[in-house]
Amino acid sequence: MLLEATSNGNGGGSHRNGRDQEQGINGEVAVVVVKTTFGKFGLIVDRLDKNMELAIKPAPGSLASINVISGVSIMGDGRILLVLNPEKLF
Repeated sequence: MLLEATSNGNGGGSHRNGRDQEQGINGEVAVVVVKTTFGKFGLIVDRLDKNMELAIKPAPGSLASINVISGVSIMGDGRILLVLNPEKLF
């Protein structure tokens, strides 16, 4: 069963079964296929952005202890991007 973390509007998250996911136009959802040493997995994502080159830095302080976060990057508009380690997600 694939679970998706979604925002509930107040900063917290909730989990939804992938089949209950609100579907986009024409009933389509965006899925990213991730290949790890454990096999291939599908992640439901809110949207896909353009390809971009990033300078990824090691996760700082308190984030470094979270196994699924392998690094961070700062976007051009100042937003912080967390880089996930797919080997640790499953």
